[in-house]
Amino acid sequence: MSANGYSDPINHALAYAAKHHAQQVWKGSSRVPYFTYPANVAVILTRYGQDDDTVVAGILHEVVCDNVRDGQTAEMLHERI
Repeated sequence: MSANGYSDPINHALAYAAKHHAQQVWKGSSRVPYFTYPANVAVILTRYGQDDDTVVAGILHEVVCDNVRDGQTAEMLHERI
């Protein structure tokens, strides 16, 4: 477990999502980073005692949606993550 209290898989998922969503902002806003959404999902799932796999899935679910829209398969995304 790292200094921030999250496991390595969760930290890795947060870093991956932050990189993926780096240029995105909330619809209707030019200032609120979209990454606040998956970060808050991680906090909520952790507070409710969910396991690491569930928290990682919660963090990355929008990355998956974005990549499927871009024509990538689940297998390709799995290899990248």
